[in-house]
Amino acid sequence: MSLQTLIEYLKYKRKAKTRHGIHSPFVFSFIEDVLRSKTVISRLQLEKFLPLDVLSLKGEPLQLLYRILSYYKINKVMSLVEEHGKVQMYLGNDHIGHELQPTNYPADCILMDVKDPHAWNALYHMYEHNLGADGVVVVTNIHQSKLHGEEWEKLYSNSAVRLSIDAFHVGLLFFKEDFKEKQHFMVK
Repeated sequence: MSLQTLIEYLKYKRKAKTRHGIHSPFVFSFIEDVLRSKTVISRLQLEKFLPLDVLSLKGEPLQLLYRILSYYKINKVMSLVEEHGKVQMYLGNDHIGHELQPTNYPADCILMDVKDPHAWNALYHMYEHNLGADGVVVVTNIHQSKLHGEEWEKLYSNSAVRLSIDAFHVGLLFFKEDFKEKQHFMVK
């Protein structure tokens, strides 16, 4: 862990709330059923959803990602992954390539595992039309550096985002119209 990541982690720990400090039933359930879950998923189960060989998340953060996909019953994942300096697209576990163009693939989730945070907003806007009303965007490594944190803040401040959750290793963006007020949570 770099010094900058350690500093970001200490800031996160100071601001993040436990399940008892959360008054949203949606987020409380997320903490109880996803973050606090001890479920361990095998590599074989993970490969069904994700291009594991190219993801930056390993170990527990990768397990967390799978629990998120499982909890929200996500079947169609569009993964945007930086590999050898280029953003690659995967639909499920199938490699589509690095010619990033708008596509009509209906996704339940867009996973952005892209090292360059400057690309996050552009990628989000390029593929936001692929998400259904209950879709979720998952962004990895949101606290890797100060710049990552700033770009994450820009993403969750987008007017279309109704609810955002910062779980340190990943950030989640929700767009459900059921959420009447825009809310942002940092959760432990």
